[in-house]
Amino acid sequence: MVNYRQWLWTLAALPLLAACSTDDPVNTGGASSGDDIRDGVYMTVNINPNGKPGGTRSQTNGDNSSDAGVEIGTEAENNVKSVLIVLADPNTNGYIASSLIKASDANRPLVDMTVSGDKVYQAHAKFSKTSMSAYYGLYPDATERAVNVFVYCNPLQQLQDQFEVLEPENTEWVNWSYTSPANSTTAPLSALWSAENGFVMTNVRMSKRLLPANMDDWSFYSNESSPFDLSGINNPGLLTEVDNSADNGGGTIDVHRMAARFDFRDGSQMNVEHGNGAPGQPFTYNTILDNNELPVVQTEIVNMSLVNLLNSQYYLGRVSGNGLPTSSTYQLLGAERPWIFNSNGTPQSNSGNYVISRYAEQKGTGDGIASNYSDYFKYPFFGSDNKVQIGVGETGDNWDIIYMSDLVKGQPNDNYGGTPSYYFWRYVTENTIPAPGANYNLQNNGQTTGIVFKAKMKATDNLRDSDNPWDQELYRALTTKTGTDGFTSDILYAYAGKKLYCTWPHVQNAALEAAGFNPANPGQTLDRSASLYIACFGTGGFGTVEYTYRKNGQVVTETFTDDMAPDTGSANTAWLNWRAGGFPSSGTLLSDFRQKVTGVGTFTIYQGSEDRKTGWGYYCYYYYWNHHNDNLSNTVLGPMEIAVVRNNVYKLAVTRLNILGHPRIPENDPNSPTPDTPDELGDIYMQVSVRVVPWVVRLNMIEF
Repeated sequence: MVNYRQWLWTLAALPLLAACSTDDPVNTGGASSGDDIRDGVYMTVNINPNGKPGGTRSQTNGDNSSDAGVEIGTEAENNVKSVLIVLADPNTNGYIASSLIKASDANRPLVDMTVSGDKVYQAHAKFSKTSMSAYYGLYPDATERAVNVFVYCNPLQQLQDQFEVLEPENTEWVNWSYTSPANSTTAPLSALWSAENGFVMTNVRMSKRLLPANMDDWSFYSNESSPFDLSGINNPGLLTEVDNSADNGGGTIDVHRMAARFDFRDGSQMNVEHGNGAPGQPFTYNTILDNNELPVVQTEIVNMSLVNLLNSQYYLGRVSGNGLPTSSTYQLLGAERPWIFNSNGTPQSNSGNYVISRYAEQKGTGDGIASNYSDYFKYPFFGSDNKVQIGVGETGDNWDIIYMSDLVKGQPNDNYGGTPSYYFWRYVTENTIPAPGANYNLQNNGQTTGIVFKAKMKATDNLRDSDNPWDQELYRALTTKTGTDGFTSDILYAYAGKKLYCTWPHVQNAALEAAGFNPANPGQTLDRSASLYIACFGTGGFGTVEYTYRKNGQVVTETFTDDMAPDTGSANTAWLNWRAGGFPSSGTLLSDFRQKVTGVGTFTIYQGSEDRKTGWGYYCYYYYWNHHNDNLSNTVLGPMEIAVVRNNVYKLAVTRLNILGHPRIPENDPNSPTPDTPDELGDIYMQVSVRVVPWVVRLNMIEF
């Protein structure tokens, strides 16, 4: 094998998107060659971070951008501390050579400078004539001397080590990825976006460059002051001219960050059309209204958690027609093409493509990733029992949680340049989903990256001032801790997400009212077809109920008994059985009650719990799956709609909470998600504004 080592380059790079630093130089294959480094050739190449331009839920344009624009990025995100240059065969991507340039190397400095108003980095590296001659010898009859040039800014030490021992002509290196086990401390995913060492950045697209036709022509470039230019014209006007300028398909090599970024702002105060934020109350929404359309219960988002962060990412991006690396349309460093959608949100055939992320083969099946979620994700949404892990996740050990009060300290710190401004939240890995099969859509809760928003229920003055005795009981429950845990405190029940009741007797009273019950005329005929009556009492009578109401200005409670036999399979019967057993906190009576109450698909059970920062209260949860490419429909999932793609900034703002969210305990939830639950349903729980930007920006309005 030929040892291609120590070719000297000069690298002039515009500020790259962030990448990780390294410690030691990288060889170009095999053992040390002992080449005479005094006899060398020099090259230069320009590198630029991708800064092309990319409402609500932006769409993909045809140049790896979105219709929401771009964001320049911070100094830390753009800083370059080291550069790894890789040369490969232009036909096979067979490995030729690599060279590392570090800012800390006094002999081969990475110089920060300004050229025509742009910040650039100029790096110096030397490659021996012996190695270059050996490469030319491998292809003596080549009609065109060219190489594919790959650039890794701030490469990880792991990547340097891999190239250190890579043999020439190897083609598998283009599939290398960085993987961090779910609970790894030695190989954290944060290495890809280290502010200290720099963000890892790689090519945006394939960069083919021409070399001198003959080995003898390298004599023009054997002086450090006259390097061969991989981004411009060499020996213009002479027979030995080699044109690598942009006009000839060369020019600057664009790079972009391997990471994506999530930003957030308080959408409740955005005053967007149809929003229901409570003015002057950050992150708070008027969720439940009384008959006069006045808010009686609000929900305040107190924290948010990232879930399903993919634990592995390809160094080099790739696309195909179906999102699988085995596709006939597979393209290394190919551009993401936009999809053209019909008015109903369905895509026009083959108008776009899919970005391929790691584990595409595992995700590209009917079952998708199943059960062993920690093998694929940090912060998995589901446990091995396929149940949502809220109870585990909110301890902070399994999920990445940030409280809104901590996020918005100080001034907004994004640099998008528009209004409103957003706060940085965190960086994330790429996670995309292949094309669906004939009978299934793979964009589901088990394998996409999302956010869990935790919201606390709050009583309003309107609820406090109501003369309805049950409203006053609900106000008391929301404002006063009445027990030591979720069973000794009052249990709340939501009906269709829009009505909230304090204790099951409140549900009984409301169900009778819905049926037209009049305590002054208890023998009347009831409308037992009312949906709330059926949800509570089923198809039978209501049995014996204590009915609380106002009579002659006083709150009274009277007992009424129904002549019709009760429905023994109703939720009310299950509650009576649970009460007769002393309200046990586990066992058959409790599980039967939960199943009967939530089984009709209308009641959600909320039990009080303690939050380590926001205290005791009744909490609910909203699940958001990150939108990448809008298909113009809120109920039909389109290609690449739910995804995270490298070098995108997703700007999120919750603008509306339509109804109460999911409960903490999955068994209390009539709509508890499963791994195959689609990421977008007809039921809308929340509205979020998301923008994805040199970072590509995407804007997404989120509505729950």
